[in-house]
Amino acid sequence: MQEATASATAALEGPQRSNPQVTVALISAVATVITAVIGLLVANNPWDRGSTSTDSQSIASESPGNPPVLSDEAKLLIDPNAKDCTANDAPDTPSQDSVTIESPASGAVVLESAPKRADVPMSGSFNGRAGDALYVFSYHPSICMYFFNPPDAVPTTAGRWERTAVLIDSAGEKVGLVAAVVDRKTDDLLQEVIRHGGDDAYLMRLPTRIQTARISVHVRPAS
Repeated sequence: MQEATASATAALEGPQRSNPQVTVALISAVATVITAVIGLLVANNPWDRGSTSTDSQSIASESPGNPPVLSDEAKLLIDPNAKDCTANDAPDTPSQDSVTIESPASGAVVLESAPKRADVPMSGSFNGRAGDALYVFSYHPSICMYFFNPPDAVPTTAGRWERTAVLIDSAGEKVGLVAAVVDRKTDDLLQEVIRHGGDDAYLMRLPTRIQTARISVHVRPAS
């Protein structure tokens, strides 16, 4: 009888005893629910939408599909209101202390090598300081624009440089060719414009911190 009573008592008390594994499982489940709720609140926080929008716009402006945002100083170089339409009025200056254009000769006639394309071999000397870079531009007076030719700094070797300038759709024009020596700060500025414009990068006016040699050539159509 006593054994039966003890068994019954144990049966009644058994379900009331705590099971450590069940307790841990319950705590874990509650923590998961709380974490999910907090996540939903953060994702739908109306006070944070402004910053999310700004961040998205920032990411969009830096994405490959969008050109990099220009600094104010770089914007001035491509500002249509700053265009220089008198560059070809000045006399040619093929020789400067830091750079020269030795070929072609000033005033040379160049023929298109293909319809709407003239290839002009150029060469000269470079005597820039350490850190200086050399750029070549073609200036088209009909649209008052300087095009990078090429869209990068021109390599120099032992004080010499060579570059074949490519003039597009320029038949009948007097085109300016400019070799410009720039310091590091201006080099960075021009690289900024190139990253923005790619192969079609251009300037409406040249930077102020440069020294240039310039000539003009007369482009004739292919026969």
